Amino acid sequence: MSVLPHKNMDEPADTEAPLGALTALGSSLRADAWRRLRGNRTAVASAFLLLLLMFLSVVVPMASRFRYDATDLALGAAPPSLAHFMGTDALGRDLLVRLFFGGRISFAVGLIATLVSFVIGCSWGATAGYFGKNVDAVMMRIVDVLYTFPFLILVIVLQVFFANQGGVLHRSFSYVLGPLIPEAREPSYFPVFQIVFVFAALGSISWLTMARIVRGQVLTLREQPFVEAARSLGVGHFAIIFRHLLPNALGPIVVYTTLTVPEIMLTEAFLSFLGLGTQEPLSSWGSLAAAGADALDIHPWTLVFPAAALALTLFAFNHLGDGLRDALDPRTQTGHS
Repeated sequence: MSVLPHKNMDEPADTEAPLGALTALGSSLRADAWRRLRGNRTAVASAFLLLLLMFLSVVVPMASRFRYDATDLALGAAPPSLAHFMGTDALGRDLLVRLFFGGRISFAVGLIATLVSFVIGCSWGATAGYFGKNVDAVMMRIVDVLYTFPFLILVIVLQVFFANQGGVLHRSFSYVLGPLIPEAREPSYFPVFQIVFVFAALGSISWLTMARIVRGQVLTLREQPFVEAARSLGVGHFAIIFRHLLPNALGPIVVYTTLTVPEIMLTEAFLSFLGLGTQEPLSSWGSLAAAGADALDIHPWTLVFPAAALALTLFAFNHLGDGLRDALDPRTQTGHS
């Protein structure tokens, strides 16, 4: 009499095929998205333009024989020439070096503040969407209350009341960085503190829409079989949220993150235009545009070049975001048998 072989329930043989199929499907979807993104010439050109601007922002101030804060009062504002390709400003400072040095600050503000927004928004929205019920109600009502405050006015208020030289935050900043950077305790280091404060201020209040997007994605994913399987295996809430739910919601999150960067850069430019952002001798594209606008009628090049750099960057980020949206949109994905 033949004996049927005993099936060990601990063996993963029955689960290897489905898991392998899911992995292959995920890889195939990523490959399809990458193929569609590469086929979007506008998005690819935008990505190369952004990389080029970032590269020049790092290299040009280092390679140039002019310093961003070196003045030449005898020269004054000179038009573009072989010596100064973009001309000089009213203090005789080379505009090319100041433009790309300002690119460092503009890109840093946009990227770092977006990273802060990404971390806070993803954590807040995913937690609210995963737990739901009372937790979701309380957390999202807080978001609704914060939404009632005008975004730009709130940033300005934070700047006016908390970014003061000699204030509590400035003294704390100097105390923390003092052992590492002795210059942080000097009054001349105050513009650096202001830039750091802009990072924090913009990032800390630009996460609200991100939280809503992430919450909506998590609400649609939390009842999926893979989440139930993780719960049945005893996986903790933290691991389910950050290892299972958020990775599966990255498509819309990445698209919105890409579009958040130019929004924050434009806000920083506006604050600098009002005199509440980057302060002398540092420069950003917003502060350069503000200085150029004051002398537009007699020194137009001081406005044209920083405004063009900011416009090209915003254009590139928006088209890259559109390309990512088209590449990651599930409705454009081909079916798999």
